[in-house]
Amino acid sequence: MFLKSPDQIGSVCEVVRTDPVFSDIRFQSSVKAAASRKDSAYIFGYPGSTEWEVRGSIPASQSSFRIKGALPFPGIRLGEEVAALLSPGGKIDVKISSRPFNYDRLIKLTEIESPPVREIIQVVNQKSHNLLADHLFLAAGRTENTAYYWDVSRHHFEKFWEERLSLTPVRILDGSGLSPKNLVSADFMVGVLKFMYQSSNFDLFRSSLAVGGQSGTLVHMWKAPALQGKVMAKSGYMEGTLGYCGYIYTQKGDFLAFSVMVNQMTNDLPIVRQSIESYISDLIIRY
Repeated sequence: MFLKSPDQIGSVCEVVRTDPVFSDIRFQSSVKAAASRKDSAYIFGYPGSTEWEVRGSIPASQSSFRIKGALPFPGIRLGEEVAALLSPGGKIDVKISSRPFNYDRLIKLTEIESPPVREIIQVVNQKSHNLLADHLFLAAGRTENTAYYWDVSRHHFEKFWEERLSLTPVRILDGSGLSPKNLVSADFMVGVLKFMYQSSNFDLFRSSLAVGGQSGTLVHMWKAPALQGKVMAKSGYMEGTLGYCGYIYTQKGDFLAFSVMVNQMTNDLPIVRQSIESYISDLIIRY
């Protein structure tokens, strides 16, 4: 969605357009122009509703400020785009049907091959891509003759790690970590990092992590010349919770695994993040 914000702070912003275009949904904006440079606007609605709302704030004086939201009925949207591609004149109707379909009648027009897992993991760990993380989790439990089931993937996860590490206390319900019912300890995460260090896939795994002061979610942390490039880690954040897990190169040449997690924090996020950054910086210099 692209929004236009006025110069005056606190004034309501205008929805310019959406990509893709929605002919069946009207978007009502209550987004305010703000002095900050942050994207704090969110799209609210549910599949089937014709009235959606956009709330929050975006920077003032923007002619076409882009935000993102979830697609209603993504399968239908894909069908409409394919139909438009095959019939620019709009002669193909896209409908939802529960009737059985004879797939032998289908004629393959094209095939889209997935990127290799190593490239997907690069995006997950560099950009904290939750959707891809969940799909990798689901795919890990799928076999040729089964569909995607959360319970099956959880079983595979538990079976794999209980043979290598203690799963007390560990409870994993998804691949992204977004479920508030997930439970994991810093000790378990360091165990995972140690396991990966000894794995034949370690170089690939390490290259997938964000690097302090250089890339991904850590590009604005550990930017000092003496610290830049010394931290390779994955960050994680939900309201009230912040964590960093990964590796550090110390000034003495040691290579250490670390995991820092803060739960139910009462201080502001920037202050907590700065505290973690200072703590890891001290480890780099001290060891």
